[in-house]
This record gives sequence, C-alpha cells and structure tokens, in this order.
Amino acid sequence: NVSLDPAVAGASMTASIWKNGAIYVGNSHQASNTDVLSSSATAVIDFNGSTDYVELVVLHNFGVATNTYVGAEGTRMSGHLIG
Repeated sequence: NVSLDPAVAGASMTASIWKNGAIYVGNSHQASNTDVLSSSATAVIDFNGSTDYVELVVLHNFGVATNTYVGAEGTRMSGHLIG
C-alpha cells in the first residue's frame, strides 16, 4: 500500500510489483478531490530461490515531487514465505 500527498483532483497514481525487472501486477487510482491518494498491489509470487527479486514501483502524474505517508495508515510493504 502506498499513500501520497498532495493529490490534486484528477491526478492518478499506480502502485506495482515488478519481478526480475518486469511488471508483475499493478493497480491504478485517480483522485476525485485533494485528499490523500492511496493505491495497493498484492500478489503471490513464486521465486526460484537464488536469482529472483521484486521491486516496488509507484508512478504518479502530480507534476511535482510529493511526500509519502508512512505507518499503519500509509506506505508499507510486507512479504511472507509460504510453504
């Protein structure tokens, strides 16, 4: 999950997970007002155990640099080993 501020009305952002340099999953949201804009991406990803890696990428069209919110209500990432 990632939250950005300030979100201008009509602005959009995409939060995505990339695996080995290519987009794996992404999710876009558009701001309807000037409140904080949030987006998230979720996936279960198989890894080969030696060379696979992920990147978290956030793109926005706000036109200027912006701040992220952190903590439980803002920007965060988690990963878990299954199996």
